Amino acid sequence: MSGPVNPLLRKLYDEVGRDEGIVARFVGDYLALLDRRIETILEELDSGDVEAAVVAVLSLETTSGMIGARGVVDAARQLREALEQHDGDDAHHQAQLHDLAQMLVEQAGDIRAVLQRAGYSAAGC
Repeated sequence: MSGPVNPLLRKLYDEVGRDEGIVARFVGDYLALLDRRIETILEELDSGDVEAAVVAVLSLETTSGMIGARGVVDAARQLREALEQHDGDDAHHQAQLHDLAQMLVEQAGDIRAVLQRAGYSAAGC
């Protein structure tokens, strides 16, 4: 292979000295952790722990940015910003958080599918 299969990985590929093995491991780790990261975000939202939810969203946002997962980054950023403006148990705000979390779940599913079609799989699989 002469470079990453998917163009969205070009920046990561260049940043790691064009080492395909590092890219494959990073993407494999990203995929292996993706479901758990999403679950953690949803659990923290359900528990009302805004600070923990922000940390979990920021972690996903950062790693998604490294692989060029723009949809996940945008959805995570919107959810994080809404959490940072958290104003208690306002029903409208809770509905907004739920909608943003659902958008994040959908974007995570989309990037998983893109990466799997490109030949990547979760680490250890």
